[in-house]
Amino acid sequence: MRFFYLIFAAACLLCSCAKDAVSAPEKSMTLAVEVADDATRTFVEGDKIYWSQSGDKLGIVYFADQNSGSRKFTGTNDEYTVSENSAARFTADYTATEGASSYTFGAFYPYEYKYVSNNSISLTVPQSQTPTASSYDPAADILVSKEPVTVEGTPSTVNFTFSRLVAIVNMTIKGIPAGEKIESVTFSSPAKPAGTMSVVLHEAGTLDNAKFYNNYEDITLNLNDRVATGEESLWFTAAPTDFSGSSFTVTVVTDKNDYTKTVDMTGVEKPLKFERANIARFSVSDLKVAEKPVVYNLLTDASQLTVGDKVVFANRKNNTSSGKVLANEAYNSDSISSTSMFTISAGPQILPENLPSNAAVFTVEQGVTEGTFAFKCDSGYLFSSFDSSAWAKKVGFQETLDSAASWTLTLESGASKLISNEAGDRYLFYNSSYRFEITNSSSNSPNVYIYYIDGE
Repeated sequence: MRFFYLIFAAACLLCSCAKDAVSAPEKSMTLAVEVADDATRTFVEGDKIYWSQSGDKLGIVYFADQNSGSRKFTGTNDEYTVSENSAARFTADYTATEGASSYTFGAFYPYEYKYVSNNSISLTVPQSQTPTASSYDPAADILVSKEPVTVEGTPSTVNFTFSRLVAIVNMTIKGIPAGEKIESVTFSSPAKPAGTMSVVLHEAGTLDNAKFYNNYEDITLNLNDRVATGEESLWFTAAPTDFSGSSFTVTVVTDKNDYTKTVDMTGVEKPLKFERANIARFSVSDLKVAEKPVVYNLLTDASQLTVGDKVVFANRKNNTSSGKVLANEAYNSDSISSTSMFTISAGPQILPENLPSNAAVFTVEQGVTEGTFAFKCDSGYLFSSFDSSAWAKKVGFQETLDSAASWTLTLESGASKLISNEAGDRYLFYNSSYRFEITNSSSNSPNVYIYYIDGE
């Protein structure tokens, strides 16, 4: 099914006082943009595509007379109205050149793709998309005006016909056990279903001059722990792609397992095709299950940490940077050394095999007071103390579980604050000299990150 979109635009002066500014070469205008009742667009219900109630925005490129080298760009305003989810009315502020005999317009969606150079606009199918339960991600749609529109005089009405450049895909996945939480689904293929499109807006035959560059093999759908039902209907958009003689792989990641299925399209009489402006529907079943690999995950919620968990402490700049982990051996009486660098290859996780051999792997226990934690590794319990008379601070490992080995945990900007129960307002922090130390300054503490494996 192909979709075409008609937009009606009426222009009026923003401010009547602009008439008095006779010497001004330009006037501020407001463009009213109306979408016809049958011009549905940004989310799917059955075979029909509707405008979203909010968040949609068009980009408009225009120039006066034949001065195409002086193009101007504007976007429709954030507020607009939708009638019965099918008709939409926008407004857009733009600038009119006084004395111009004509204007030429072109338009596109989404507005975020607003880089326009010499009449050409580059549009990208996102490799990361966040669909809803019943539709694709509107930000992954791509529409352009089918032809440039030239209007004589100062326009009171401008009509655009929009065409979709991407293919819409409805993929049904069967067999994921009901109740598992789906984190993501990745569709990948050597045929490269994602990429960049280049379109010339202000030349006749806009669609004919569109060039597609299938650059990327993967499209990942972020489902944010959507609860599986046993049959999942997923929507996404893709660059026009022919899978003849190729293959594709579907990978599903849940909170329990990973699932994969590779489909070879070689020799298939009717191979899968993603065609521009069409909906491609297909099903995938009999996915192979692989037990989810055991990894250390970054602690992002203090309530996630429970007695019995395994943890390591690390310094990090951010969730994708490398860092050093706390070692089993104390450096001296006031610090603990850190081990060699580890590398996080994808996301805030550490594979156990990537940890250095002398990394301190702790088992979480309950501290001596309610609400505190104790951390025990091969070298003993992590402890901290402070001798106020000698102004001496100590951190290291000891055999006994007492108040010195009990810690209060809070989180701040993704980093963990470990507060010593014995020393009082003394914080474990990472020194730039590759040591973990104790400080009385709270501002120094949020550079310790906890990675944990659920004890269950």
